[in-house]
Amino acid sequence: MCGLERCGGGATGGGPHGGQGPAGWLARSSTSSGGGAPAVDCSKVYDVIVKQSKLLSQLHFAIRELKGGRYKAARATARLQELFTESGPCEDLATVRVPCPLDAALCLDGVVPSECSAFKSAQLPIRLNFRVCIQPFDWHVRCCMIYKKGDDLRQDQFILQMIGLMDRLLKRESLDLRLTPYKVLPTSADDGLVEYVQSVPLSKVLADHRTIHKFLALSASDASGPFGLRHDVVETFVRSAAGYCVVTYLLGVGDRHLDNLLLCSDGRLFHIDFGFILGSDPKPFPPPMKICK
Repeated sequence: MCGLERCGGGATGGGPHGGQGPAGWLARSSTSSGGGAPAVDCSKVYDVIVKQSKLLSQLHFAIRELKGGRYKAARATARLQELFTESGPCEDLATVRVPCPLDAALCLDGVVPSECSAFKSAQLPIRLNFRVCIQPFDWHVRCCMIYKKGDDLRQDQFILQMIGLMDRLLKRESLDLRLTPYKVLPTSADDGLVEYVQSVPLSKVLADHRTIHKFLALSASDASGPFGLRHDVVETFVRSAAGYCVVTYLLGVGDRHLDNLLLCSDGRLFHIDFGFILGSDPKPFPPPMKICK
């Protein structure tokens, strides 16, 4: 996206300018480099780090509140939105202005409580919608991400880095398999942020539409195309399905079921949840590949 505000060095405020510890060190190191590069105001960098840490602390509090209340998904969503309102205990999230932890080129401009929700899962991951202000046009778009507490996302990050590497190597040979190496940022051994990709689990696709064809036909119908669908959507689906069959086989990804295979309206099929890799699987005698009918 062109014109996105980069606010890593433009945050207001500053940390302490003296003393010991990281804040003092950052302040004392705000000098120009020998090559004539402009000086970096390290107090502002420190301020950004503090804001991002507070952001994660409030998200951790929200998850702890939801799990402590033993809410079901619908009630958890309502409670989450209450926590994020300007009168709730996590009110700072509604006005926070900080670079996005997943992409520092995006400047988050407060969460939108009414667009946040909790997923139906044992760990109750939450979907967060932040405003992103694009300057100088005064446009407002959304940045959507997932916060998970209770899962070690370092393994997911490793697998997605490998998928991204394979994708780049294949594209270098003019073979685009339409893979989706979404971003993952572990923030500790048991929590982190995940980029949200607009998609639907295959389990829901089949439950609501019975076939993948009917789901894709909702947004990509074309009487002159193959199977009554747009040619580009069919090609994207075939390429991505084939690509992930090979990738997950090479990496030994296990625990494949219809809830962690997701489908986008443009035909992209991709995998999530890489808790079992290199041949490990919770089921006995797992199939080497997961292929749809």
